[in-house]
Amino acid sequence: MNKTISLACYNRPQILRQVLDSLKEQMVDLTGYKLYINCEPGNDEVIDIIKNIDFIETDIIINRKQLGLNANTFAPMNRAFKKSDFNLYLEDDIILSPDALNLFEWYTEQDLTNIAMIALCNIVDRSDSLDENLLYRTRRMFCWGFVISKLQFEKYFKPAWFPIDGYWAKSSAEHIRSFDNVYNIVPQLSRATTIGKAGTNMR
Repeated sequence: MNKTISLACYNRPQILRQVLDSLKEQMVDLTGYKLYINCEPGNDEVIDIIKNIDFIETDIIINRKQLGLNANTFAPMNRAFKKSDFNLYLEDDIILSPDALNLFEWYTEQDLTNIAMIALCNIVDRSDSLDENLLYRTRRMFCWGFVISKLQFEKYFKPAWFPIDGYWAKSSAEHIRSFDNVYNIVPQLSRATTIGKAGTNMR
């Protein structure tokens, strides 16, 4: 089974370092993973950081021109799925808990009939007591780090990634909800969060 991680980055080197550190500190052996990166042009420090990644196999493209939010996030994931069976979607402000890839590994072994994705971040459940082993199905979508299979990418995300006007996450969420009885999986205890005040290409 081929497992990949896709990462879109632009111009925030200090935040990017934290993202890569969280990936480097995973409890899972990264030997079986490959990191696909698309980087917008213009920030030499960011480009230097990604070119010097040495803890995981990489496939890096520095865009010749700025692609913008929807295209720059899509590009590394689309490239990864030329060979990948499962991919973890990241942006340059999403940090992971040390056991995030353990959840990735678990997900690859499940029956994913009528499942669109597993989100690693839960921004809704405010329970007083969080169960690290509890996962549940929801029609809502959280996009701060998620794992999908190639089939899920082709069916639930690719057709909706480029709306005429707007942001891929909103159009993808609406597309997923257009299917009856299709759900996303979310852990009660988040395995990812965002540390950026502004997005990769937008406020």
